[in-house]
Amino acid sequence: MKLNIYTIYLRLLIITSSIYFPLDTHAQVNNCDNPTGVSSSAFLGSVADPGNSIDGDLSTESTLSTLISILGIGSATLNVNFQAEGTSGDSLIVIYQSSSALLSLVDYLSFTFTNATGGTYSTSTANLITLLYIGGQQYARLAVPTAAFPYKSVKITLSAAAAIAPTASIYEVYRVPNTVIATALNNGVSCTGQETLLNATTTPSSTYSYQWSSTSDFVSVMASTPNLQLGNLSSGNHTYYVRVTDNACPNRTGSTSVTFTTYSTPKITPESGTIFNGATRGQSYIGTDHITITDGSFSSLSQVPSDAGFFFNPTTGYINASNVNATSTASISSVPVSIIANNSGCTSTSVFTVPLSWVLPIVYSKDLTASILNSNVVLEWATATEINNKYFDV
Repeated sequence: MKLNIYTIYLRLLIITSSIYFPLDTHAQVNNCDNPTGVSSSAFLGSVADPGNSIDGDLSTESTLSTLISILGIGSATLNVNFQAEGTSGDSLIVIYQSSSALLSLVDYLSFTFTNATGGTYSTSTANLITLLYIGGQQYARLAVPTAAFPYKSVKITLSAAAAIAPTASIYEVYRVPNTVIATALNNGVSCTGQETLLNATTTPSSTYSYQWSSTSDFVSVMASTPNLQLGNLSSGNHTYYVRVTDNACPNRTGSTSVTFTTYSTPKITPESGTIFNGATRGQSYIGTDHITITDGSFSSLSQVPSDAGFFFNPTTGYINASNVNATSTASISSVPVSIIANNSGCTSTSVFTVPLSWVLPIVYSKDLTASILNSNVVLEWATATEINNKYFDV
């Protein structure tokens, strides 16, 4: 009977999806992650049929046994070799039965991983145990962590404990790649009237080939790069697919999809213009030029200088002014006022111009006159009212 285990690891973020590949299904395990050879050794123990744990058939197994040993020194070892070195964080899947309590066997199994250059990493701790019931039989599925250590072979050792002679029937051994495809929108948003860029990144870093498509069968490939650049999309939901192949091991391939929403870019009407047909410093105004925002809402107003005194009333749709700042605007002839609208991260900006003029803080009651007195020039004037007047410069 062939074992099929379906386990999908999926991480979801806003407009970001990622999936581990391939599916943890032994029937689909690629050649790079199926063992290519098995050997065995034993001390005060034995290994029967060492090669029967790699055929994808739960009716055959390799049996590791140790003798009763008060000193607990008996051991049996299964050496499993793979076609090529994997990537950092690959898991090792071991499916087995125990002659003793099913979970207690974890205490007596240890794993030594070896990379292509002879470096090793050892562990005796499993991070996941799943009980399987197949054909009325109970099995254990062990996912052994390998940290950030790519490996080409593994040594599985069954050790005896005091007054215990455990037996392990190992049915399957194979590797599950830890490669993750993560997809995301560039800048995190898609807007009408603008290009949308999809990015695919693969962890851990290696040499990969990419294919993008609008369909999951990849009949039509749109791009063969880590990025997919899309033109002006219509508003609504869109789904695209990316397939990644490990160039060092072409059988390692997987795909995932990215679904996102394209939002309408707001429209501001009018797009530009002159406000108030000019404003006088020190005065306040209620706008007369109506501004309409569709497919979005008012976000902010900016002006240069920032304290010029203009503001937007989104309820009425008018730009108003409160005491146009004479000090900040003294050396300029106009103020650019920008209205920014937003729709789920899609923005539009319209810039309006307000010409400025001066008004004197006094009202003359007598025009300025000049006369000569004793070889001097005498200037004379009179004011009817003065508001916030500090002094006169002559």
